[in-house]
Order: sequence, then C-alpha cells, then structure tokens
Amino acid sequence: MNQLSAQAAAVPRQIPAAGAIQDNDPLTAVEADLLEPIAHHRRIVVGLDGSEASVSAMRRAVIIATALGAPVEAVCSWRMPTGYATLGAFEYSPEDDAHAMLSGAVKSVFGTKVPDWFTTATFEGAAADVLIEQSVGAQMLVIGSRGHGGIAGLLLGSVSARCAERASCPVLIVH
Repeated sequence: MNQLSAQAAAVPRQIPAAGAIQDNDPLTAVEADLLEPIAHHRRIVVGLDGSEASVSAMRRAVIIATALGAPVEAVCSWRMPTGYATLGAFEYSPEDDAHAMLSGAVKSVFGTKVPDWFTTATFEGAAADVLIEQSVGAQMLVIGSRGHGGIAGLLLGSVSARCAERASCPVLIVH
C-alpha cells in the first residue's frame, strides 16, 4: 500500500455521492490537496481600492482562505496622475496612498492581529491589468463588484468585468 493509499484509508469520507464512492477508493485530487500543508496551497488574491465593496471582498476572501487553509494576498494598484510633472513642488505619492489604504482596510478587518498567512502588495499600473497579472498562479481572485469610479447603478464595474473575462483563475465578485 503506497503512502497516499494509507492516508486515504485514514481519512473519513466527507463527500457522499449516491454509491459512487467506496471506502477503499484512493483520494481524489481535491482530497489529497487538503492533506498538504498550507505552504503548498495557492494563494487567494483580493483586489482592494478602498471602497466598501473591496473591503467586503477582503472579508469574504479571508473566510474562504480560512476554510481552505490558503494564504491571502491583498493587492492594490496605483498610477501616477496625468500631468503630475506640472504640479511642481506639490508632494503627493499615489504609492503611499495605496499603502495607507491597504493598511486601513487590513486594520478594519483584522484589527491589530494580522495573521501570518495574510500579506499585502502594491503595484504600479491600471487596476484590471495588475489584478489579471496577479491572478496567474492564484487559486482565486476576489474583488468587489463596484469601485470608486464609473456610473452609479451598474452591477459590475469595468475592473470587475474585465477581471471576470481575463483572469487566469476563478473570480469571485462580491456585491
């Protein structure tokens, strides 16, 4: 009996399927994946822009990650405003704003006790492009349905629609 079969025999079945699963069946790929340590699980990426919808998406990503034993990476994008060079001595950093927004969102979800499996990252670029790029290798991308911009009343924003169409992993859009 190989190691996987020995593990399969020791794990009680939790997926009943009308006679399709027998007690001596080897583990399915999903069941075998559940036995792996957290370091082997692919991360869940959550997109944040500071909107209520994005913070709700982060809360949902944390719930899912906890159930799956997966790490979460909260991602925020930033861009230099058009015409920034003409502002002269005005000191503004969209990257600093992105970090501050992430910190505020993390504090609203976790308080002061941020778990080790939760990380944040900021990237320069358009939000949809950054999230689509970060979806490569992710287990799931979780985003809010609407951000700060756009036309009120739309069910999906342009970023969530584009991510749903082009991401490299399943996308959960939180309303």
